[in-house]
Amino acid sequence: MNKIACYLFFLLVLGSVTVHADQALYQGNTKSMIYHQKECKYYGCQSCTMIFESMKDAENAGYSPCKTCIVPFRDTLKKIEETLNNSVNIQSSPKIKTNLDSMTVPQAFINIIKNMCGLFVAQLVIFGLYNCFLKGNLGILKRWALFQCWLFGKSTESQLKKKNDRANYEGNKLETFSGVKKGMIKSWFATRHIFSWLNHFTGCFINFILFACFFILSWSDGKLILIKGWEWINTMGG
Repeated sequence: MNKIACYLFFLLVLGSVTVHADQALYQGNTKSMIYHQKECKYYGCQSCTMIFESMKDAENAGYSPCKTCIVPFRDTLKKIEETLNNSVNIQSSPKIKTNLDSMTVPQAFINIIKNMCGLFVAQLVIFGLYNCFLKGNLGILKRWALFQCWLFGKSTESQLKKKNDRANYEGNKLETFSGVKKGMIKSWFATRHIFSWLNHFTGCFINFILFACFFILSWSDGKLILIKGWEWINTMGG
């Protein structure tokens, strides 16, 4: 029993390597028309001149399996052969074409331009909503500039001036109060600052989402352009 177990283990180890013609699993005796595997005592005889890589090849050639080394382990050997054939088929099968293979550089540029147009359209939609909250008689360019500052968390010169004036006003206002009333007004000013910070954070977050979507959609196209550009540079250098 131990001998059979060791024998099967050796076959499994043998099955994990690639089969070559000069290291065939089977040899056929041209006189007896029986084929043997490498572990058989009859393997390598003077008349064992036929080489086969599988039992199927040997039997198709008219050879019978050896009753000592093959017939008792026929099922195990077949499983090993199937495993080897599957691994060879996987290695030799053509590679599946990816999007990078089927795409050209002009198509990649067109896709990136389309994504940029989509990004701009999304900004226009959000600008329409943002514009509803703007007060005052402002031109469209001024409104667009305020919108872009909101997206990037920046402030215009007029906004900075208003913030400084408001900070001075709040500081002077607090000096006129004391006690509980001063604490309540200070809390109100702090709450207003929090809402102002949330307003800037919302703009930055929306801008981050827009650009993240753009980069995700344009990743494969940009990668293709970089790869092709690098290949072109190497070709020119060579």
